[in-house]
Order: sequence, then structure tokens, then C-alpha cells
Amino acid sequence: MTIHGRSRYPGLNIWARNTGKRIPVVFPKEGKFLLVQAGKQLEHLTGGLIKAGYHEVVVNDATLAVSCPPVMAIVNLLIFDHMDFQAVGRRAEAYPDRPQIRISSTFFYHLSSDFDLFPIENLAQKALEYDAVPTGMLDKGVQPTVYEKMKVGQQVQK
Repeated sequence: MTIHGRSRYPGLNIWARNTGKRIPVVFPKEGKFLLVQAGKQLEHLTGGLIKAGYHEVVVNDATLAVSCPPVMAIVNLLIFDHMDFQAVGRRAEAYPDRPQIRISSTFFYHLSSDFDLFPIENLAQKALEYDAVPTGMLDKGVQPTVYEKMKVGQQVQK
């Protein structure tokens, strides 16, 4: 799983699986919220009932609009919520030719490489019920996704 918290800077986008469109993430101004995305191993374990999410972090016009001049390096640390902006400012002055960047740090966790990864039967069955290939689509080459038994290490390599 990937867990995103509120950032001081815009630039986090998710990709809609049903349309392929990029969607900027906007957290409500008040309250404590997290965006939780499933990973590929959770998708595999559920036979596709829970789909893995995709995201990206970019520097865009909205990011630059809230940056603090002369600091041009925008930092978004998802785990460690602190940064010495004076040091970043000194670095920006010392190296003015460096590009404007935004750094995103994320923690990834996966099961042990030798763990057998295979769909949990009742979840995989539910996934098939929800994801049934429409009539006539099989003739056009559309096939349901198959989540074969494999070691976690094999899945990570893929």
C-alpha cells in the first residue's frame, strides 16, 4: 500500500483506472485525511477485486505558485514532515543553474520474496463476478486477468 498525506505543495496526481485520466489530488482544507492506494501484491492476493493504484508527483504551475522565492526546490516528504528551508535556500543561491525540482519520498513494503503469492479463493471469485468480460468481448481477444501462483520475488521482478 502507498499512503499519501497532506502536502504543503500541490503536484500529487492519481490515474483513474477506468478512464486513464490524470486527476490532481486535493485534500479538504480542514480535517485529517489520507489517500490510501493498494499495491500490486494486494491486487494479486484479491484476484483483482482490489486494483492497484497509480500516482505521480510533479512540479507544476500550482506548485511553483506556492513556493517560497528564492527557494526553487520544492520538497514533499510523505513520511518525514520537516525540512530546513533555509538550507534549501542557501543551496538554491549557491547553485542557481540547477533545475526546479520536487522530491517525493515514499515508503514501500512488500512481503518476503519467498512467500507464495496467489489469489484468496473467495475474493478472486468476487472479482470474477464484478469483472466479467462482456458477451462478445472474448471474440475480440479481451480476456480476464489471470493471477497465477508465484513467489513474491517473481511478482516484484515482473
